[in-house]
Amino acid sequence: MPVLHVRIDNRLIHGQVAVAWSKHIGAKTLIVSSDEVARDEFQVAILKAVAPPGLKVEILDAAATVAYAKAHPGEGLFLLCKGPGDVLALVDRGLDIREVNIGNMAFVVGAKAVTRSVYVTPEQAAIFAALAGRGVRLVSQMMPADRPADFMALLRDAGLVPG
Repeated sequence: MPVLHVRIDNRLIHGQVAVAWSKHIGAKTLIVSSDEVARDEFQVAILKAVAPPGLKVEILDAAATVAYAKAHPGEGLFLLCKGPGDVLALVDRGLDIREVNIGNMAFVVGAKAVTRSVYVTPEQAAIFAALAGRGVRLVSQMMPADRPADFMALLRDAGLVPG
């Protein structure tokens, strides 16, 4: 499997991702996979500028991410997505994603707190349920040393998916 780790973190590249997680999993390449971000030249430039030395960074849309992953097996890919829709787009295009770490999703109107750092809308909860229904394991884990929590159980506890 060419993908080492898939994380949802709407902050994208920052200390936890660029240093802690990339080192923990041994990533060689960090791909920000988001159709929205890939279209924003300014955001692409900023994200590439804040990447730590020694970590290759690509900002790609979903189709390009899947093509890159298939063309670079064994490269040690770390995929970073803004939200669950970005992950679903990758799965829909055939990328074999077995687990997703939900690290941070900021509050938006209509969202419910699932953890201290993750807020989910009913629409996003439906996407998470679709991913789980396709065999993707969903966990919430802020830092590598933290114990991963079953994210679907957290969504059930928050009343966002049926129990």
